[in-house]
Amino acid sequence: MAGNFWSSVESQPKRQFTFVVDIGNGDIPRFAVATAKKPSLTVEMAEVSWLNHTFKYPGRVKWNDISMTFYDPINPDVAKSLYLKLKNSGYYWPNTPDTLQTVSKKEVTSAIGNVLLSQLDHSGATIETWTLKNAWFSALNFGNLDYKSNEVITIEMTLVYDWAEISGVNNT
Repeated sequence: MAGNFWSSVESQPKRQFTFVVDIGNGDIPRFAVATAKKPSLTVEMAEVSWLNHTFKYPGRVKWNDISMTFYDPINPDVAKSLYLKLKNSGYYWPNTPDTLQTVSKKEVTSAIGNVLLSQLDHSGATIETWTLKNAWFSALNFGNLDYKSNEVITIEMTLVYDWAEISGVNNT
């Protein structure tokens, strides 16, 4: 029945350009997210050798980092919002020798908040949502400046997370 998909007006593919991302308390607007990678995972492997044979067994599941690119408008200032998330994560500038505090997982995941990647259908209804569990950023790149360019500033972020859960129309 492979031909039914293409001939049915009820079926449609998921499209790359119909998505929204919600991060934390909403201080980063949905329209500022230019690109987002969906979660991916790797099942690690253990090998057992016996005589002249090698047997493979599934091991740990490892969730891979994802990247996002943001446009950086003047208002709301996405660069400043992300920078404040770093500050709220427990990072303090080393202004004095007494600055001993550092970033903790509890504070950084609290500063980032929930990260939801939602795919939409043609009418804007959510058809799939990925929820990243215990997400925090491991890298921020605040963009480039170039006198020869007319491009807008973009910010690149790498997110790490412990695992992701998916929900959607058929498995809410």
